[in-house]
Amino acid sequence: MARGILKQDPDASVLVVSALDQQQVLKDAIKLGASDFIVKPFDKDCLTGALDKLVESK
Repeated sequence: MARGILKQDPDASVLVVSALDQQQVLKDAIKLGASDFIVKPFDKDCLTGALDKLVESK
């Protein structure tokens, strides 16, 4: 999915949300161009922090 989004808009920020806490999933997401990655379940502060990082990086 990240690959398709970034193909349409190379400047997009992609935040991957997954129920899997596996290092390989994280590595693959980053390799495909994801900007950040959070694992479910997450709290509001975790999501807000990830979104703040994405906004600050732009």
